[in-house]
Amino acid sequence: MEPTTDMKYIAEKYGKTHSFIGNADTRVLLNGTKDEIYAEVKRCIDIGKNCPGFFMADGNHILSNTPIENALFYNEVFNELKRR
Repeated sequence: MEPTTDMKYIAEKYGKTHSFIGNADTRVLLNGTKDEIYAEVKRCIDIGKNCPGFFMADGNHILSNTPIENALFYNEVFNELKRR
């Protein structure tokens, strides 16, 4: 799901019966600080954690000029927060 889609609405309306993927904003990965990246991953996890079909992913594709450190930190935060 695109980062501009209201994932909270989707989770509340369809989260118990449908799968959905998303929606971390890749602009945060591209330009964000570690605190902003952490907050973005946490936002997605907090919305999707009670939905059995939720898959955490970026909301589009990771841009080729995204700093590798940011992408690795995104993954690190996900691994820390992924436990339901």
